[in-house]
Amino acid sequence: MDKKLKEYPGIVFNYSQPIIDNVEEAVAGINAALAVKIFGNDLKELDGKTNEVMKVLGGVRGVKNFGILRNLGQPEMSVRLDQTRMAA
Repeated sequence: MDKKLKEYPGIVFNYSQPIIDNVEEAVAGINAALAVKIFGNDLKELDGKTNEVMKVLGGVRGVKNFGILRNLGQPEMSVRLDQTRMAA
């Protein structure tokens, strides 16, 4: 199947079974046997670190079918309340 799907460059294909998906997602928070999670506030730095990890993984014998899943989260708003003005 991989051989045939290589005709579609730029697309990452993943094959699994439903029960395995449930177990892997419960353990790692993602449908994968192994997940590397990188956290931080600087998106540019995170992107650089992600590329470093991808480069290392690409050189590990036996590692295949890996990709990047970016979870940018939700926008945040910080609100400071003036309790004195609120009480008036």
